[in-house]
Amino acid sequence: HSAAMEVGDFELGVLCGGENLMYSFFEGRPLPGIVSASDSLLDQMKTYKIEAYKNMVIELSNAYKCIRGTLELDWEQLMEVEKYKCESPYVQACAYWGRLHIAVYFGKYEDAETLHHLLVTDGVADPGYSFVTSSAVLSGLMAANRYRQTRKRKYVKLLHQKKRELKKICNTRGKQAFRRYLILRAEWKAIKIGTKQPGLVASCYTEAIKSAEDGNHLDEAGLACEMAGRYFLEVHDTDPKRGGDILGNRHFARALGFYETWGSIPKYKSFREMYAKYIDEDEVQAIKKKNALPIQANPSVFCNQSQSQHNQPSINYDLALGHAPDNMLMKPASDIVSGDNAERTCMSEGVGTESNGNSKSANTSNTRSGEDRVVDDDLSVLTDMS
Repeated sequence: HSAAMEVGDFELGVLCGGENLMYSFFEGRPLPGIVSASDSLLDQMKTYKIEAYKNMVIELSNAYKCIRGTLELDWEQLMEVEKYKCESPYVQACAYWGRLHIAVYFGKYEDAETLHHLLVTDGVADPGYSFVTSSAVLSGLMAANRYRQTRKRKYVKLLHQKKRELKKICNTRGKQAFRRYLILRAEWKAIKIGTKQPGLVASCYTEAIKSAEDGNHLDEAGLACEMAGRYFLEVHDTDPKRGGDILGNRHFARALGFYETWGSIPKYKSFREMYAKYIDEDEVQAIKKKNALPIQANPSVFCNQSQSQHNQPSINYDLALGHAPDNMLMKPASDIVSGDNAERTCMSEGVGTESNGNSKSANTSNTRSGEDRVVDDDLSVLTDMS
């Protein structure tokens, strides 16, 4: 971006700046810095009268702002997508993808299904790694939740298809999106196995949470914790003696912390309201205190520097936007709940936690049915081609 702007290639500069912001968003970096940088990019485009890729940058910027909460969420207006029929395929893809992301994160799964079909039929076939993998995990999560709502088998097939798609990408194009595969694998196991083997399903969620947390992918770490919490509540409804409500509460508390660190104010508020009776405020405060969660990250913005010899703006974009500070990493749940009597009770009843997930998975692997022993769930066949 900086090199292009210095030599006066504004079109390339805008494209690089927009792609860099998109990548940071794909990776779940803190939203305040992304929104601030997108505003600065739009200001530059206005100042220097840059029209190239304008609609693309606006669509992506609006998606960031809706999730951040600086732009009001109006679902009826968001779903008025007919106007994009006349736009370029790339603008269509950005518009549909941004709305798909919003719909999945805020639980609008019917709208997410509509956007999934639009993205498949009308959107450009963007071969970019981040775009392909994020679209796959969003479509897979939509399918998993639509199955829970309708019990139609076509959604299970779509979930399985997206899971296998991510597995293939991890094998052939690198494991940077491995966490996304693990998230869909956990959802697949939760649907296929249900509450029969909670230790096995819990270990899958544990791996997904840890993978997202280790990479500081705040949005997907929050999603994985939220899904795990819902699963543990389902376990509790089936057999209250298993202690699923305790683990569900703890995962909800962790999800709340991730969403707050990510900086999505609407998601944070809606999540707290939806699961208010399950969230232990003392647990939330303990997590905040233990991990010193910041509400906002220091924004990285486009900033004008001195004029170059070509009398063009020299603009320095902080590429570190793609990396959140190390102190934002949250501790594993095993550190939070270690030594708790309730945890030992849950372990004895067969519900896995972060500290015993691997052992539980090993103990239950010999009892799995042929249907559950899916080839693409064998993590040993994954190779790191990155």
